[in-house]
Formats: sequence, structure tokens, C-alpha cells
Amino acid sequence: MGEIMRINSISNRPSNLRGSAYHSLATSAPSRVLASALFSVGLLASSSAMAQVKDATITVCKATLPSPPFAGDQFSFGFTGDLGPFSLTDDQCTEPFGVLADSVLEYDVIETDPTGFTLTGLNCPGASWTRVGNTVTVVPDPGEAVVCTFTNTEHRTLTLVKEIVNDNGGTAVVSDFSITTDAGAVTFDGGTTLVDTTTYTSTPISVPGGTYSLQEIDVAGYTEGSWRCTVGTGLVSTFNAGSITLLVGESTTCTITNDDEDLIFKNSFEDAAGQ
Repeated sequence: MGEIMRINSISNRPSNLRGSAYHSLATSAPSRVLASALFSVGLLASSSAMAQVKDATITVCKATLPSPPFAGDQFSFGFTGDLGPFSLTDDQCTEPFGVLADSVLEYDVIETDPTGFTLTGLNCPGASWTRVGNTVTVVPDPGEAVVCTFTNTEHRTLTLVKEIVNDNGGTAVVSDFSITTDAGAVTFDGGTTLVDTTTYTSTPISVPGGTYSLQEIDVAGYTEGSWRCTVGTGLVSTFNAGSITLLVGESTTCTITNDDEDLIFKNSFEDAAGQ
């Protein structure tokens, strides 16, 4: 048997994850079967068809947008594939994984997105690689140090709903209440009316994690409403000074309802009270 080569792990990158030098490979070609068998025990014969096989490294890094995400968020990104299972958080990298390298040896790395994130970027600069969905397939050259970065964008939405009850002759519409939020511009649809109640729904506003204001003005002849939200923490329900806090992956709908007052009954009651 010819010269024996051992594949060594390289550990010069800070991380909480240490890459193993030894990984079994996919076996779609005869040479890959042989490489996998030899590699699994840490040895490789430099003879015959495998004479040109040399070691390379693959490093996997994680980035998020925004970076860092909202401080209250706790999340990790899981990976599987030919480099084995591992996880990363924002701005972390694995140590380089020692791998075999020739023109037929390829390595899959697959990311699983946590709730609230979508994989929006994947790049392995200077390397031979392809992407299908959340999977990157890398074919490293002998001696190459491949670095692949998975970039995920956090997505959440805030939707506002306005309910106006006009059962006592009121004619107010959504624009009369001047609804605002510091999450962004609010655009309502034309409203849907059922009996005396018209419901207006805003276009969802894409937001990062954080606390967002919920405000409307007081309209004469209508009861003051209070905010209620389907998801979120720290709700302040006051109609003109409300707010809601969204954490990782949370999308919410916040609703406020106003009812036109029965002015005949109200005036009669006030007159009676004043006597």
C-alpha cells in the first residue's frame, strides 16, 4: 500500500463548536465509496484512483438581518448534512471541518430556519457550490479553505384593525380617527360592513422586534375604544397612547372598536342628572 495521508482538523477560528476531522460522505460514485470507507477511519491511501485526493476545509457561518436581532430574542439555527448536526447563532462560525477534496467529492449542508426567519442569502465566495432551497452543495478543491455564509432575515408583521359601530345615526369612517403607529405608514382597505359595524383592515407592516405605538384620536359622539392584540407582550391599551412589544417570530393584529353614542338617551340622562 502506498503513502498514507491522515485528514487533520484545523482549529484556528473562535467558536463554540469544534468541527470533527472525520465525516462519512455520500456514496454516489465508486471513488466516493472508497473515500468514505477510508475517511471514516481517518486514513486515505494515495494510490490508484485516490492518489490525487487531498484535504480541504469547510467553515459554515451564520448572519442575520437585522444584526443583532431584537435583544429579547433567543434563537438558534440548526444544520444537518455531510458535516454532521450542529447549530449556530448570529455572527457565529464553526471551526473549519477537515474534509477530503477532489472533483467528485461533494458535501451538503442543510439549514433549518427557526420560526420568524427566512433564508435570504447563501454564499461560498471563490468556491464551487450550488444551492437548492436551504441546502448548499460544496465541491472543494484540494487544499481549499471554503467559507459558506447563511444569511437569514427576520420577519414579523403588525396589522391594525378598526371597527366602527354606527347604530345610532353616526357616519364616521376610519380616516376620522387618524390612526397611527411608529411601526410605519398605515394603509386601510375600504372596509367591510356587517349590519351596523364596518371593519377596516390595514396592510400588514413588516417590522423587526421591538415596541410599537398604537394611537388614534378621540372623535366626538363615539365611545373611546381600547386596543387589543392577538399576540405580543406588555400591551398598553389606552386609545391615544397604546403600545405592543413583539418578540422573535411574532406577528400580531391589534384592533380597536368605537361605537356611536345614543345622543338622545345621553342628553336625557345628563339633563336628568343635572336637575
